[in-house]
Amino acid sequence: MKNASHELLNQMLVETFNQILVLQETFINQHAELSVTMNEVHVMEAIERFGSPTMAQVSQYMLVTPGTLSTSIKRLEKKGYVTRRQNTEDRRVYHLSITAQASKVLAIHQDFHQRMIEGILNHPEVDLQSVFHTIKVLLEFFETLKKEYAK
Repeated sequence: MKNASHELLNQMLVETFNQILVLQETFINQHAELSVTMNEVHVMEAIERFGSPTMAQVSQYMLVTPGTLSTSIKRLEKKGYVTRRQNTEDRRVYHLSITAQASKVLAIHQDFHQRMIEGILNHPEVDLQSVFHTIKVLLEFFETLKKEYAK
């Protein structure tokens, strides 16, 4: 049976996650030229992170099937955020890159993150060491799950 602490922590995590997703997407779409989903933003972030990754690299990193990623990439290409370039040595392989338009969206996304961080840091009563420790524990949990799902 769950106790009150479990219930409260679950409620807070779910609410935090949902608020971040909804508000990020709203913030980005108020400032971007075209409407984007958070999934699309995360695909663009993954591509930017690796420079010129293959479809396989991005799908592995994001823990999605190649088919799922392919659907996202096609939408992002139509919107002008991503380009695909066929490998000259192996024509089955495509390399991805983001466009200048995608870089603008990612800068808006980064601005949202900066505002979120400042929202925490601007509260002097927040014990940052406790926050860092708690988030580290949560990230370690996610890494464990990632390894479990990647099998």
